[in-house]
Amino acid sequence: MKNLLRSFVVVAIALTSLAGATNAYFTANVSASNNQITTGTMVAYVGSWLNPTGDANGQWVAYADKTGNHQIGNFPAITNVEPGVTQSGYVVVANYGSIPFHYQGTASGAWVNPALNPSYMTVPIIHRYAANNCEADAYCEDIYYWLTNAGYTNISAGATDFAGPVVGDPAGPASGNFSLSNMQFTIYRVDLQLSGAADNTYQGETFNYTLNVNASQLSQ
Repeated sequence: MKNLLRSFVVVAIALTSLAGATNAYFTANVSASNNQITTGTMVAYVGSWLNPTGDANGQWVAYADKTGNHQIGNFPAITNVEPGVTQSGYVVVANYGSIPFHYQGTASGAWVNPALNPSYMTVPIIHRYAANNCEADAYCEDIYYWLTNAGYTNISAGATDFAGPVVGDPAGPASGNFSLSNMQFTIYRVDLQLSGAADNTYQGETFNYTLNVNASQLSQ
């Protein structure tokens, strides 16, 4: 009986040792370091064209917003303006950054001679060209060909005339009307008109105008 009891004790100790052994295991730890998170960029610019030729062989000019305004050339001068006659400037709004944005464009200006009436120069209409359709306009075609050759995509909600001098709403909802993603652009014709009431004191005078684009990210 003692031998049998001794055998049970030995077996119990062996089972206990075996059960304890199952609690041991191998471990490994792997760490992947030096990974990166980068922020996106918002880069909007307005551009235009000199000496229209109906192709991409002219001179491109632009103002870009990146770490500040960066000028590339000067926009073309609008000359020989007559009272009551509409003249036009041509501009493009483009997204060169990685973040889609809403945008708002405005036109403003003043006479070099402060004695002249600033309300005599107005922006009655801003015309947006339909995507991929410049309506046989040499200036628009120059802008279109240059940017598409540079890898940009023309995008627009259609040909539309807006009452100047404001186009778009950066605080509005996400919309194809006034939003651009990376490497997209929309072309506009800005109509300027000298009042028919302008008399001889306006001859040979200069009106300096400014085009401004405000942009905000689409997620706002």
